[in-house]
Amino acid sequence: LGTGTPTSPFRIGLTCFTLLDQYVNIQRDPRCTTLFHVDSTHSIVKMKYPVFVFGISDSCGKFFPIVYFCTSQRTGTDIEWCCAFLKRVLWETFVVQFSPQFIMTDADNAQFN
Repeated sequence: LGTGTPTSPFRIGLTCFTLLDQYVNIQRDPRCTTLFHVDSTHSIVKMKYPVFVFGISDSCGKFFPIVYFCTSQRTGTDIEWCCAFLKRVLWETFVVQFSPQFIMTDADNAQFN
């Protein structure tokens, strides 16, 4: 988990089987286009740690969260850790590689690194 310092960042990912299963079903369905979203916010928790939300949207624009992350920093390394977490959980749980067709992000600097 880390202590939240620059040399030992705090990082945690939260999801559940149902959210991951829904993503896997959509990714496997050839009729569906997988539009994956990465969004971030900050200052919503007491420690003001950044919160990242990964999810998908359907053709009507409805957003479906897959996993939430809380990190003590907001760097490209944190985004990399979050992506690796999601890939690992999908592989270990469903033996599925994370392979969305499209990825959409907001203008957060950490996501550009």
